[in-house]
Amino acid sequence: MELQSNIGKIILVQGKQAILDNDVAELYSAETKRINKTGKNNPYKFTERSILL
Repeated sequence: MELQSNIGKIILVQGKQAILDNDVAELYSAETKRINKTGKNNPYKFTERSILL
């Protein structure tokens, strides 16, 4: 996946940069539900800048 296509997936939410869970899943070639489960099961692994909501 090219850098330009990844930059296009970044959106602004309340003035902060964000990327949707399905786009993160695509970046990592994983299922969206696996990305969400990882965030819920391991919140300590994610910095304040990379919180999954």
